[in-house]
Amino acid sequence: MTPKRCEIWRIPPVTDAKGTEIQGRRFVIVLSDPVRLYGGETVCTCAITAGGQGPRLKGVTVSLQNIPNINTQGVVLCHAIRYLDLAANNGSFVETAPGYLVDEILKKIALLFHIEKYHVP
Repeated sequence: MTPKRCEIWRIPPVTDAKGTEIQGRRFVIVLSDPVRLYGGETVCTCAITAGGQGPRLKGVTVSLQNIPNINTQGVVLCHAIRYLDLAANNGSFVETAPGYLVDEILKKIALLFHIEKYHVP
């Protein structure tokens, strides 16, 4: 299955994580459609966590609470952006989130990068 924008995937532990980088099995939300590179397909993702107290206090998260028709809980860590080849990482599709949620995440990322205007395609 090819990952698509707005999908939530589960991935196994990332083995190359260092220091304070997110480690262990986790959920990610796909922010972009796939880009074909070097024979694989990568997508831009943000990690989802049930913890994240520090990022919550800093305002760099988007809550999944009370989002209709999704079961995944926690917050999206908007600062934890990573391009992943979900197929190569043995990722598995979980569910599809509403488009407005990804738009909200992208707006928060734009603020992190001090981008004044954000245009939703």
